[in-house]
Amino acid sequence: MSSHYLKHFFISTIILLTLTSNYNAQFLFDYGASIGASNYLGEIGGKDETARPWLYDLKLQHTKYSFGGYARYKVIQDLSVKADLSFVNITGADSLSTNPARVGRNLSFKNDIFLLTTMAEYTFLKDFDVGNSGTYEVNFNMYVGVGVGLFYHNPKAFYQGEWHRLKPLETEGVSYKLLQPSVPVSLGFHYTIKRTQRIGIEMSYNFTFTDYLDDISTTYRDTTGLSDLQKALITRPLDREGFDATSIPKQENYEFPSPRGNPDDDDGFMTIKLTYGVVIKGSYKNKKFNPYKRRYRYITSSRKARRKKAKF
Repeated sequence: MSSHYLKHFFISTIILLTLTSNYNAQFLFDYGASIGASNYLGEIGGKDETARPWLYDLKLQHTKYSFGGYARYKVIQDLSVKADLSFVNITGADSLSTNPARVGRNLSFKNDIFLLTTMAEYTFLKDFDVGNSGTYEVNFNMYVGVGVGLFYHNPKAFYQGEWHRLKPLETEGVSYKLLQPSVPVSLGFHYTIKRTQRIGIEMSYNFTFTDYLDDISTTYRDTTGLSDLQKALITRPLDREGFDATSIPKQENYEFPSPRGNPDDDDGFMTIKLTYGVVIKGSYKNKKFNPYKRRYRYITSSRKARRKKAKF
């Protein structure tokens, strides 16, 4: 190789390494934990109407809890990928409804969900210097996310002093799968403090492909030849006090082959979580504010200089 080509190769290599270094310097990795509230949308819930669109059918009394952990990696400036493992508890009871048909049905459940998701997050709003202090100690990001998930669930009902798994009982004569896919979507924000810690809030909803999170979907099953436990959990006697029994549909409406649920809409569940994370790449020593440096940045387009310096 001639000295001419060697010189060009050497210069090109330096330029490439410099660009790669600057590009990688924008990458950021953080991990942490979350805790919050959870709820679900399915056959149990609502108010006076039998069914209402989406969140209008939400019952706040069904709110339970969730917790988990996550790891997030920043791919490019505004795009990150995140893996999240969560435990989500959901529950529901017709006895909390004000709808006569649901009260008469008198079904209830709880479901412990173990959820693993992988999501792409797009940051659409950011402030590199919250409070305009000039120290870049607090950074704000707001993002939306979408991804794929896989969860394991196991609906149960409480009867005669204990919890019973509902899937083996086949209350509607259907053997559904406990391992299911989901499509999670999210909206959240976080503050990065001194490039070492992150505190945020995230709301997410998981669209599922099953209508059996609450073990209710289609029609009542013929109870002929079934066990006493199956019969009791397929159609339960009304035991709610203080409700006008004359407004509740007759018992034959809660027997085979009457509708038990609505198979046209799959169930879904949601969470709102407080998150706390640790940034393990991009930490820095806190530097005191320098007014002369700030003035210089202002003269030479401070906004551009800030963004180069605060790469979250």
